[in-house]
Amino acid sequence: MASKKIAVVAYFIIVLVKTGFAQQPGFLNNLQQYGAALQQEKVYLHLDKPHYLTGDDIWLKGYVTVGAQNQLSALSKILYVDLIDPANKVVSNSKLLILHGTAIGDIHWPIPCNRALIICGPIPTGCVTCPKKLF
Repeated sequence: MASKKIAVVAYFIIVLVKTGFAQQPGFLNNLQQYGAALQQEKVYLHLDKPHYLTGDDIWLKGYVTVGAQNQLSALSKILYVDLIDPANKVVSNSKLLILHGTAIGDIHWPIPCNRALIICGPIPTGCVTCPKKLF
């Protein structure tokens, strides 16, 4: 009697597992087609130094990558870089030309109220490409 119950439970487990895996290839194909049609770009910034005074120019190099392998992207042509203050307001912005997946340029850190400010730690920046222009 116990072996019959084990056999019935094992049968239902096998049936449930097979039906679950039967639907997976279609889902994976749809996911791969979606990823190929709408590729996601990622932007990485290298800054020239870790500390800045207000009034300094921040020299930077941006890498625009695409796909899971992070290959340099040829999709976008302009990189928009914003310098953001602690109140989440854009202090300065810049548009950089992307050539072969890289962009080189600078962004100016303005002098507010004629005071010097030393920035230590991560520099608050935001950068995007404009994917809406691709479609």
